Amino acid sequence: MLSFNTTLVNKLKLRNAQTFWCLKLYYNDESAFIGVSDTHRVDGSDIYYGLVTDWGNTNQSIDYFEFSSSISNVTVKMVNTHNTFQGGRFSDQLSSKNFGNRKWELFQCVHGLTYDTSANLIGTGMIAGDIGYNRNEIMLTLLDFTTYYHKELPKTVIDSSTYPNAPEKNLGKPIPMTYGYFHERTGAGTIDSYMTGVYTEAKFPAVITNKWNDSTDYMVSTPDTEDMHTLDADNVYYHGGGGEFGTFYGSNAAVSTSDPSISTKGAVFYHYPILYNGGNITDKSFSTSETLTANNSSGTVSFDIPKIPNLGEITYIRAVISYASFSDATIAAEDVFRVQNAASPSTNASLTWNAGSLHERVDVSSMFSTTQKDSWDLEGTYQFYLLTSISGNSRNCAIKQIEMEIQFSANQTYLQEYDDMRLASVPKILWEKGKSKQVTVMKKVQAFHQQAQPANIDYVYFSGIGRKYGAWIDTIDGNNRTDENGTAADPGYATTDYITNPVYIIEDILRAGLGLDSNTDGSDIDISTFDTSGNSTDGLITDVFDDSVGDVKFAFSHNRFLGSKELIEKLGGLCGSYVFLSGDGKFKIKTLRKPADYSSADAQVDYNDITLDSINLTSANAVRNDVTVHYKFNYGMTENVGIKTATDSTSQGTTVNGINQTLEYEHDAGLIQDDTTAQNLATYYKDTMKDRKVVIMFDAPSAKYNHLEVGDIINFSNWDSSIKLYGTAMDSSNHFFIITQTSKRPNGCEFFCTEVSD
Repeated sequence: MLSFNTTLVNKLKLRNAQTFWCLKLYYNDESAFIGVSDTHRVDGSDIYYGLVTDWGNTNQSIDYFEFSSSISNVTVKMVNTHNTFQGGRFSDQLSSKNFGNRKWELFQCVHGLTYDTSANLIGTGMIAGDIGYNRNEIMLTLLDFTTYYHKELPKTVIDSSTYPNAPEKNLGKPIPMTYGYFHERTGAGTIDSYMTGVYTEAKFPAVITNKWNDSTDYMVSTPDTEDMHTLDADNVYYHGGGGEFGTFYGSNAAVSTSDPSISTKGAVFYHYPILYNGGNITDKSFSTSETLTANNSSGTVSFDIPKIPNLGEITYIRAVISYASFSDATIAAEDVFRVQNAASPSTNASLTWNAGSLHERVDVSSMFSTTQKDSWDLEGTYQFYLLTSISGNSRNCAIKQIEMEIQFSANQTYLQEYDDMRLASVPKILWEKGKSKQVTVMKKVQAFHQQAQPANIDYVYFSGIGRKYGAWIDTIDGNNRTDENGTAADPGYATTDYITNPVYIIEDILRAGLGLDSNTDGSDIDISTFDTSGNSTDGLITDVFDDSVGDVKFAFSHNRFLGSKELIEKLGGLCGSYVFLSGDGKFKIKTLRKPADYSSADAQVDYNDITLDSINLTSANAVRNDVTVHYKFNYGMTENVGIKTATDSTSQGTTVNGINQTLEYEHDAGLIQDDTTAQNLATYYKDTMKDRKVVIMFDAPSAKYNHLEVGDIINFSNWDSSIKLYGTAMDSSNHFFIITQTSKRPNGCEFFCTEVSD
């Protein structure tokens, strides 16, 4: 709701209240304005000229199903006849006063109160530049700040002056914006130190901004323009095609989280193919294991190596194994413990039985022929094999995880020649009195260097943790944020925390991406709505995902140009929230909870105050009862690789609540990597879209409800009991509606609202 002060609200409730609008039209540097109204009015030193003949209606709307918002607008008509304004026409002012793309402010007023206080503000924005007029009338189109604030993101672009050594094909590309947790897999248990580069949630792109660093010989890539929480040199990769990644070898990677950068060199990499055995040793969990047992004989545990694309020249292949336990400290010399080809057991490599060390790397290159390695033809079934040949003996080994580590060289080497001259120590022959001697002197020499890098890459990839919260999470207008956020709860985050909560990702985009509220004074962002939706204790997104806020995990790299409005609305839709510019000029967020979660309203509308225009249902084609969410975006393959679904058989069926058809809904949730978050989102879409919704349109013939806006939840009092909602009696305690459209005028408003309750 708009923050009308109590006095104004009470005045608007009076049946004989004389309500009107006053409009400020700012010009040039916006230090001055011309005030207009529908009749001549004076408010202190401010004059409002009586020029307005038609206010039009201020329109605002949100799309219930798409989680998008319209650009609010109103067309105001004013008198433009001769001698009606300062001895001439109002249009004569256009020669010295430029109103186009300047601010406007509209105030809801009543007699007896100051007109232009912030508590009276009902609309603000930017005056459209295409001002038209004739001899009698001038028309001004008043827009909200949507087009003024929104821009293409990411905002930092690679150019040749800032990044002179950037690859030519990367010029004009954006530097990504990186959010969330995409580091070590949280559900994997304690990850073996030999496998830290394998067990990650995702791999995000860092664009190459320096193909050759003269001082370090490294290639430099940039993952973001803002400080990041975590980067690990062990988790740096390149994409080798076919969805496969190579891990940079050893010390060939270095990282920095402040002024973030990833430095890489060399063309030797590790690759870890995805193995499968249907059991615990390939389930990516170190909390489970599979037991290999030999009892007076032999035992095996099998696993499969899949088909792998050719990524370069294989140097060697190692089995990397994490053990849970051994039954004995040692085994007899006669016993056998090895890994082997299931189809050819004689092709094998010995393993180490060592209860004191629960992991090992074993070179198994000899198990594969030169032809196999040259063609990367490693596909097949392999086994852990244990044999005890001593009668009465029983041995077992519990294995947590197995990985195959393939070291390889990339196919292309770049030769870089330095253009500058450098000081270097060089030998020189000196002649003295017919004799020569050799000395070392400093001399400028031309430098040459050769560097190996993988072929034809625009990006390197990494696993880590994205942007951290700014000071705004704690401080607004010099005060503690909780002192400025109305009745909302403390966000519950600190500047050392990374941002994975989608509500605060949106707030960060507004601040860091669009530069809003740069003084953190709360003038551009309504933080109370953000804290109501996103706080870590009881933020409303907990109802969307049916989970604690801390378990709602978004993670993505925004590395392609996209309008900020589209990006923000995409994020909003993925957390069931509408983001829009309020009439007071602030960005607000309103979360659509699941139907069963509504028990109260933001405001109550008295049926005796309104004129009921119509009761309808949303379109049957808007129903969605078979939901598929595509998530876990793979930035190398540039496609989503995860799928979660949710269906509702009642909606699909023929009962009174059934649609009698299956209506599919496929949604791109590539900003989510987490399995649980994606599944809960699919369920949310199903729960909110499986039924047709009651839509009520009504008119309020007074300004009593002009403080209401889109996203507000209302219910009704004193409803006419003879008017039912498709056979169901209206119940103020059980029927709640979200305002989806408003059309305001000085003395009233037309509303559209959609039922959100069951």
